[in-house]
Amino acid sequence: MTIEEWELRHVRLADEADEYAEAVEAEDDEETLDALVDIIYIALGTAYRRGWDFAEAWKRVHTANMEKQRGNSTNSKYGSGFDIIKPQGWSGPDHSDLV
Repeated sequence: MTIEEWELRHVRLADEADEYAEAVEAEDDEETLDALVDIIYIALGTAYRRGWDFAEAWKRVHTANMEKQRGNSTNSKYGSGFDIIKPQGWSGPDHSDLV
């Protein structure tokens, strides 16, 4: 992909993230769902354009994330009990063979 395409995809993802935030604030479930789907659509398209195996990467991230633990307001990076945190010794997935 060219730098121009990377930049376009970055702008499109940011725009959709903004639309998501606006829809959540407006309590508009239909637009919230639409923005989430658009974010995923652009992300998947980007992985496809790069020739990356998104499905395998997703499995690896999911497996790693399932090893995380529920956080709380004092140990969460975001100060939230809805957050998940990395336990001692946790390591993220390796995607070096996918890129």
